[in-house]
Amino acid sequence: MIAAWYLACALSPYLLFGFFLSGLVRLWVPSEVSSPRFSKKGFGSVLRCALYGLALPIASGKTLAKAMQLRRHGASKGGVISFLTSASQSGIDSFAVVYGLIGLPFAVIRVITSFFTSLFVGFLVTTSPDEKAHESRHRNHRKKTSYFQKMYSADTEKKPKDSFLHVAKRAFFYAFVRMPRHVGGWLVVGLLVAGLILVCVPDDTFEFFLNDTVFSIFFVLILVPLIHVCATGTLPIAYTLMLRGITPGAILVLLMAGVATNISSMKLLRGTMGWRVLILYVAGVILSSIMCGTLIDTRLPQSLFAVSPTRYYGASAVEPEWWVVVLTIILFVLIAIGHVQSFRYHRRHHHHRHQEAQVSKNVVTVMLFDVTGMKDRNSAIFIQKSICSMEAIEGCEVSFTHGQAMVKGVNLRAENIVNAIESLGFEASYLQQIDVEETVR
Repeated sequence: MIAAWYLACALSPYLLFGFFLSGLVRLWVPSEVSSPRFSKKGFGSVLRCALYGLALPIASGKTLAKAMQLRRHGASKGGVISFLTSASQSGIDSFAVVYGLIGLPFAVIRVITSFFTSLFVGFLVTTSPDEKAHESRHRNHRKKTSYFQKMYSADTEKKPKDSFLHVAKRAFFYAFVRMPRHVGGWLVVGLLVAGLILVCVPDDTFEFFLNDTVFSIFFVLILVPLIHVCATGTLPIAYTLMLRGITPGAILVLLMAGVATNISSMKLLRGTMGWRVLILYVAGVILSSIMCGTLIDTRLPQSLFAVSPTRYYGASAVEPEWWVVVLTIILFVLIAIGHVQSFRYHRRHHHHRHQEAQVSKNVVTVMLFDVTGMKDRNSAIFIQKSICSMEAIEGCEVSFTHGQAMVKGVNLRAENIVNAIESLGFEASYLQQIDVEETVR
């Protein structure tokens, strides 16, 4: 606990400064992703999504939800994967912490590596045969408004533009309330694990890893699925491992490959984009991170990445200055406030849903799918009857003219519906989801 506290003192000024910069960037970088530039096919979409992922201040735990939002707005699979890679591997808050703990050269190299990795992985997905065929089949559908969306989505009116003061208020609320809430839990876990390494792992434990890139990377790849929590929460662990002798290139692999080995991300990507995209994503991130890590260890001087133990812990430790202690306390207070607000929100949300249940209302999910391979209207009728026979399906409509299917029900899973359509000999892909409220009579 003492070691974790001193590590928190070492990184808290930089992390709070990173939150502040995130608020500033949030003023100028829009969080909405409905721009048609992201929906264009080819490498241009991959490049734009990668740059957007680098610029958007977002907690690493929320990048997957934002990536799925990009997909619903028409971005290609390659663009979505590019955004997910760049946004997960680098963030303004984590950049500030890397700068404080490891140094500016490593922080800059990490951002550059993240950018080129996202381009590489997005290019792999974009040029895969399945994705090129998918883009060719559905390029006409993306130019049209969804056939079923007209029936279920209300007409949206243009909202008046918010004032700069209102935008600034929301940006800094996000920076100092929502981001500490998203990052705080995993940061505490990372600090405790790093403190455990400092106290329980002797200095000479990893001596055989010194200047040995191959063994260091192999060791890190084994640890990645076990210790990776989020980009910011992993940094204290990476710092302590670097103190114990793990090479800088292997630390870069730890920070980059952890994104691809996140179990929840892998499950969702497999369900929404398929096995091929998931395999290309994981393989591309791991291979590119290994290549970049090897180049760092073999081509750059190691003196560029020399790290020293934090001056608040160790044989020559000094007590943290009073302002550092104050900033550390402020950091944990912000984390606590964020979690309290999250608890209140979920409690109100649960109470609201309970009240809706009392007035006999249900939230029904409507999912839209692209369907290809239908030769006539009889094919559409065949698909419609097959889907309606599935459990939890309350309604289904299939349009042969527009090549789309609308499925309505409660607790629907897009993966099951896609598999059901493909088992009939057709090809299907998930488009979007609409929640409509129906009164039970």
